[in-house]
Amino acid sequence: MKKITLGATRFVVTVVAFAATAVFAETDGSNGNADGENHYILECGGQCQPALLSAIGPSFTGAWFDPAQSGHGLFIEVLPDNKIQAAWFTFNPEGTEQSWFLGVGTYVGNKATINALQPTGGQWIPKFDPHHVVNNAWGTLTLTFTDADHGKVDFNSSAGYGSGSMNLARLTKVAAGTASASIIEASFVFTGNLNVARFGHTATLLPDGKVLVAGGLYSYSGEAVSAELYEPATGTWTRTGNEVCAAWWDRTATLLANGKVLVAGRLCAELYDPTTNTWVRTGDLVGSRSGHTASRLADGRVLVAGGLAPNWYADPTASAETYDPVTGVWTLTGALAFARIGHTATVLRDGTVLVAGGCVASADAWSLESCPAASSTEIFDPHKGTWTSAGGLTVVRSGHTATLLPSGTVLFAGGGNGSEIFDPATGTSSATRDLNFPRDGAAATLLSNGDVLLTGGAGLITADAETYDTTSGKWLTAGRQMQPRYRHTATLLQDGRVLVAGGVGPPNISPLLASAELYLPAAASVGPGFTGSWYDPAQAGHGIFVEVLPDSHFLATWFAFNPAGTQQSWFLGVGTYSGDTATITSVLQPTGGRWIPYFDASKVANNPWGTFKFTFTDCNHGKVDFASSSGYGTGSMSLTRLTQPAGFACSS
Repeated sequence: MKKITLGATRFVVTVVAFAATAVFAETDGSNGNADGENHYILECGGQCQPALLSAIGPSFTGAWFDPAQSGHGLFIEVLPDNKIQAAWFTFNPEGTEQSWFLGVGTYVGNKATINALQPTGGQWIPKFDPHHVVNNAWGTLTLTFTDADHGKVDFNSSAGYGSGSMNLARLTKVAAGTASASIIEASFVFTGNLNVARFGHTATLLPDGKVLVAGGLYSYSGEAVSAELYEPATGTWTRTGNEVCAAWWDRTATLLANGKVLVAGRLCAELYDPTTNTWVRTGDLVGSRSGHTASRLADGRVLVAGGLAPNWYADPTASAETYDPVTGVWTLTGALAFARIGHTATVLRDGTVLVAGGCVASADAWSLESCPAASSTEIFDPHKGTWTSAGGLTVVRSGHTATLLPSGTVLFAGGGNGSEIFDPATGTSSATRDLNFPRDGAAATLLSNGDVLLTGGAGLITADAETYDTTSGKWLTAGRQMQPRYRHTATLLQDGRVLVAGGVGPPNISPLLASAELYLPAAASVGPGFTGSWYDPAQAGHGIFVEVLPDSHFLATWFAFNPAGTQQSWFLGVGTYSGDTATITSVLQPTGGRWIPYFDASKVANNPWGTFKFTFTDCNHGKVDFASSSGYGTGSMSLTRLTQPAGFACSS
């Protein structure tokens, strides 16, 4: 018991060390009792009422509003290291638009000061461009709390919102606890076998969710002439009609905008129609090639580049051509600067195509690893039909993988030493952390959470998988495949699983594989630790505040911009969660409000906006699917954690 003498009258005040309850500012810094509480006697003479001020702590995270001005308010997030974030969702002074501004500041005792910013220039998905967002100075916010449920905010705006204050009362409180033990580790399980063992085949995800596997070799002396479909719901394979072209290996398969699949190799090209389960021949290529790359361009054409011509025992070619699905005709386009085989081609966010690495001299048919490899890159401009040098890789690579990341950069892995990230904006590449296992002939798959799964590969044919964590820049072990393999395919299914099929196994098991297996991503169970700010790093400038509430309820507020890109917008809703999924079936977009002092709660209309569905893969990644009934369309956005509130840990 500690005594603070203010006079004759005595008051007993309990100070709780952790901020799950209000912490009063009048302390002497003592360690207190063993039960975690510090007890003080305040003495004062005559008639005195000591001011008991509530020191800010983790429990202050949540939504706050003025009951007299219901219809706008603040989301407050107490961060580690005495930082605090506040976002105010409101309306402009004229009452004509929604408005929001936010900022991060510091707190001491019961007071926090924040310099707020008001972003402009954004546009709703899919036209959002982070380069167009401007963070304009709005002014300052000063938060002062009298207890854990009451306070006020003083504001002083330099952006036309004037100065004043608003009383604050707590609207929501985060559910107690953490989510530290709620992650199911990733794993692999067998699924149905292919009808034909094969490697060097193609695998294409169709619009209905099935996977088309075509071509490849079923022995080292023959070709696999059959194609087959995988049904994810049953885990079974069924044959399609026979292909009309000789099913040479190392062909390419490209899903066209009309839902058909273009398969091309040597001189022959054909189309698979999922609606009729049939194959028809289309126009022949201008030049024979195999081991080339194929990329669907923004205008619907398909670019094929490089490869071996006219057969596998020939030298690589530098030629390139495009296929027009409307006419069924192939046309030569500009040639690569280097003849290549074992290269990659990646369609970048601006619609150009990045080609990287590969052999640039005579190739041994059975050992790509033995031929010289290139560290050069080139970019194809579809409008001009020309190639330009795009800078170099850090090492030579052939038989590597290339994956476009959500940030717009490209991850290259294997086929040489380690991995690296190439930035098309600067034409520079930088090495990442080393792979856990050296490999080439591996398969890379962009997962639903924005990370990259790497399966199989040669060197020593491996069953060890790993994922590239785009947040930390590290390669993490991702479990062990059921079967070591390389020259296989790995296809992301619509439900987030990955189908790994066929390939070559170790000689002591089986040279060619008919087996297939599924990668099951780590599964999260939503809990209080998922509270915080979430965004898509590729769309920095808008995002979502998530608050996990008691009784399995879930609050989300999206601060964004309207589809026309002319003003800010925000919408919010409360739903429920179970397992790794949270669903909000009634998202509302308030209108009719006006900034202080003209705010009138009776004029605010809560308009139906649509629905949100959140799916989390771990503590730091997920996605949100949205369906709007008010002109914002349907779609999804990848989510990465931006902030973790103090006191609410979540770990995998």
